[in-house]
Amino acid sequence: MATADFPDFDGVRTALEKPNANGRAAATASRPVALSNEDKAVLDALVAAITTLLAQTDTLETLSGTGNTSLASILATLTTIDGRVDGLEALIASTNTKLDTSITALQLIDNLAAALNAQNALRVQLEKANGDDVDPTPSLNDGDTDSGGSFLSGWKASPLSALTVLTAGQRASAAADLDRALMTRPYSIKDVVRGRVVITSTTATAVIASPGAGLRLVITAIHISNSSATPVECDILDGTAGAAIDTISAPPGKSGAFINLSTPLLFSADTAAAIQSDTAVTSLKVTFIGFKTKVV
Repeated sequence: MATADFPDFDGVRTALEKPNANGRAAATASRPVALSNEDKAVLDALVAAITTLLAQTDTLETLSGTGNTSLASILATLTTIDGRVDGLEALIASTNTKLDTSITALQLIDNLAAALNAQNALRVQLEKANGDDVDPTPSLNDGDTDSGGSFLSGWKASPLSALTVLTAGQRASAAADLDRALMTRPYSIKDVVRGRVVITSTTATAVIASPGAGLRLVITAIHISNSSATPVECDILDGTAGAAIDTISAPPGKSGAFINLSTPLLFSADTAAAIQSDTAVTSLKVTFIGFKTKVV
């Protein structure tokens, strides 16, 4: 540090430090200065605050490290949950498909039950896997009013004239009259055939024409009225040129023969039912009644 000699009060020259230039300088070029108590208190408080700040900074760094680990764990957990949600969505989609299939099957069963019911057909009460009825319509007992939805082994009671006429291809149920007797007939009404002719000669005559290809005639009744005075014998012919399959005598004088056959006469396929008298008379009235059927 620079000095200069100055005389003191006694006249002795003494080396004194020269004043420093304004501003900061290195320690070797600086003059020590004593701080006031107030300045020292401010500096001490500043040091304490910096120390506290450094400690808090260390704590924050520690928490930051822990937080990073926790965030990583949370991210991994969310990733796992996302995967499980995807799996759950796939399971729900699969379940929905199976439910749709089950609903479709149940609808088909319900439609089948409705179709059977519409045709008055025998119905089977179907059940679901849990035992519940597919169709809640209860079974009926003998004497109950028919609602059209019953499961009953029997027939619908109705007068014959009240039954609805069906068309070809429709399903038909059996019917009983009101005292529970099953109504049957040996042939269809639409297949009934009949024919009537008047003959006066010995020529073979068709009473009922051929029913057509694949069909044959079955005769169940023969009526012959002979108004002449001459008794005759009549051959029943399998076609006008065919063989005789029966012979019937017809007495004279508005008499004759009226035969209902317990065992009907069966004619050949696609062949007329014919008759031939052995004697020419004034009037011989002949009626055949029967039905047509498939050739078997």
